[in-house]
Amino acid sequence: LISDVEDLSGDDLLSIFNWVKFYHQHADYHQVGWLEGYFYSHRGIPTVVLKKAKQKARKQQRLNDEGEERKQSLPPCNSRWTSSKGAEVWCDEKSGGVDRQWKGVPRQYRPYRTSQEDEYHCVCFPEAHLSLLNQVSV
Repeated sequence: LISDVEDLSGDDLLSIFNWVKFYHQHADYHQVGWLEGYFYSHRGIPTVVLKKAKQKARKQQRLNDEGEERKQSLPPCNSRWTSSKGAEVWCDEKSGGVDRQWKGVPRQYRPYRTSQEDEYHCVCFPEAHLSLLNQVSV
């Protein structure tokens, strides 16, 4: 077990800080001090390492929030695979667990801020906005 968190993903750090938040807010747990070293000085002052880790976790939280907002406007497609039909994707009024008034049509989508060139997702695109696909690349 080591203290180095530099190579952890944003999601991993966010998970750690959510546990820290849980313990800070729980009535049965009380902070009694700091462990001097990698994250805190002998006076309990956060180190540069801790500040960078918190910054990375905050950035990940913003990306997660943006993804959730995007999911509401472009919900994930339904999908299934059977040996007789193979892969199948479709959209309905509850695709991706998002209740709405429209079905939409399946389209491949790559989030603008993704670092993965091949990171595409199937989303339900509103039929009323299909003309926009000719104007911009989604």
